[in-house]
Amino acid sequence: MRFWIDRACLKGSQFIIKNSLYHHICHVLKIKKGESFDLFCEGLQKYEVVLTKISDFKAIAKIVKSYQVPPLKKPYLRLAVSLPRLSKMESLIETAVELGVKEIQPFISEYSFFKDQSKLKSTRQKRWNKIANHSLALSGRTEKLDILPLINLFEIKIPKGDLALIAYEGNIKAPSLKELLEKNKTNSSIWLFIGSEGGFSLREVEEFIQSTKAFAFTMGEQILKLETACLFALSVLKYHYHL
Repeated sequence: MRFWIDRACLKGSQFIIKNSLYHHICHVLKIKKGESFDLFCEGLQKYEVVLTKISDFKAIAKIVKSYQVPPLKKPYLRLAVSLPRLSKMESLIETAVELGVKEIQPFISEYSFFKDQSKLKSTRQKRWNKIANHSLALSGRTEKLDILPLINLFEIKIPKGDLALIAYEGNIKAPSLKELLEKNKTNSSIWLFIGSEGGFSLREVEEFIQSTKAFAFTMGEQILKLETACLFALSVLKYHYHL
């Protein structure tokens, strides 16, 4: 079994397990004193630990062995997604962790499910981070997935040297993702922009390409759901760049 834990809980050669993780390990899974499991936290290491003490509000796990975990390779994958229904967003976060995405930037566009940033509760970001951290341990990854605050599409700034790709199936004659990647090289990051149900409007795409120097691409004749489009495009990027 593997769990994600905050590095602040590491004290010398042991971890202090508290709060929801303590409840999950000791009360839900009923792991007993003397049993072992793996803990992941930031720092490119995973730890094999054994539970040495359980009290009413916390538990102590002693480190038995630590292992080096390789970092994410470049180019980094940064997924910018038009905010869909919240249930889909949660599923997308899990997929992003497993496919090695370094950062998710949710944004509002013309066809977003949410049109008003104020309607998104402040607690939602905490829930997203919790889902991401749980997925990190399950996938054996120690580099956190950064989930940025919700902003408008045209507020996103693409750093110089990064490659920005926007999926569009409308009136613009766009090349395939494979063709784009063969013609445009990057050593830093790739920004993948995926619209929600309905994609992007022509106005949005034209203005975004002009302001950011992004490239539009197509994923074929069939229209894909947001989660399918993300999975497809991220898989292509990982394969192309040997990530």
